[in-house]
Amino acid sequence: MTGRRSALVTKATVQKAVKGILAAGITEDRIVRVVVTPEGVSVVLGDPEPSSSSRNEWDEVLRR
Repeated sequence: MTGRRSALVTKATVQKAVKGILAAGITEDRIVRVVVTPEGVSVVLGDPEPSSSSRNEWDEVLRR
């Protein structure tokens, strides 16, 4: 019986990638997803969602 292989990418690797992004001044709401591949970790960024304070009262009326 073969023993377990060690993980190619660990939780610590993912944490370092996310902490690096945050340390670079990118806000948490811009992180869309973290992609883990055998080669490493990629952090996908996107535009932040508009906050509810930036919405207009007509946004709700027009949705109906």
